[in-house]
Amino acid sequence: MCTMMTGGRCAEGESIGTPIRRAALLLCCCLLSAPAEATILRFTTTVGDIDVRMFDTATPASVANFMNYVNDGDYDGSFFHRMPMALDDHGQLGRFVLQGGGFKYTEAGGLTNVPTDAPVVNEPGISNLKYTVAYAKLGGDPNSATSGFFFNTQDNANNLDSQNGGFTVFARVVQGFDVLDTITSFNDYDLDGAGSTFNDVPLITPDEESLEDMLVYIEQVAELDLPAGDYNFDGVVNLTDYTIWRNGLGSEFDVRADGNGDGVVDQADYNVWRQSYGMSASAGLASPINIPEPSTWLLAAAATGLFWAARKKSGPRMSRTHAELA
Repeated sequence: MCTMMTGGRCAEGESIGTPIRRAALLLCCCLLSAPAEATILRFTTTVGDIDVRMFDTATPASVANFMNYVNDGDYDGSFFHRMPMALDDHGQLGRFVLQGGGFKYTEAGGLTNVPTDAPVVNEPGISNLKYTVAYAKLGGDPNSATSGFFFNTQDNANNLDSQNGGFTVFARVVQGFDVLDTITSFNDYDLDGAGSTFNDVPLITPDEESLEDMLVYIEQVAELDLPAGDYNFDGVVNLTDYTIWRNGLGSEFDVRADGNGDGVVDQADYNVWRQSYGMSASAGLASPINIPEPSTWLLAAAATGLFWAARKKSGPRMSRTHAELA
């Protein structure tokens, strides 16, 4: 028995496990709410496919903005135009970001801009860590992002989480890590000489005669037709997806099972899976049987981990230095 003090100590007459049980109980309350569904997008590039989970709940305006460009086909046929070097959070020199969403090119039509909509409001909060996707914006204007985006190809939280109001992370890679790594392994080339927009362009085959054959293109960006709760992306919601959720519980890095798109795998994502159990993309909802329920201690452990992670937390060119991802 112990006495409650500030800082989370237990009250007189309580055991030390009582706060943990309370945390688990709060997480269980998520079962009472209807689940939100997070979008999965596929970037089909000339090198291969990259799939990302959108953070629909954590960054709703940013996701809606990106989906407008996707649904209009604005990114189809664009190319990755920037891949600079910089120090990461650990002092290691590497590829800073892989930036796209700004330009298209053909031999017949030359260079054209991706059409842009009105700027989207900044929604910082999720860290710019490796394999996340964030918006490019103009230096000195936190709310200037339009179509330009970048993949963080190293940990850039120390630089980008606070610079220019913080860069909004709105998605994370869930499949195709090797494709992204392959693209960033290419040599970069300065295609505009005195200019500063195309100083670090990745080229696949620099010995080709046509620039059109050398660029790394985004052939298409499209939403995958998957049921909510399908955490291994095979089109069926089953026990395999539960295992992925259980193994990823509490993670902000492996977000395959972040079914509601809030940036972390938690009890709410179990709720998404549970309500979709037996569903497939082609056939509707089957009768669920033997649905496993997460144990109190599993939920408590995840709640404790998230609590301490929150306590610890207590440009792309975004300015033409290295912050002007625009």
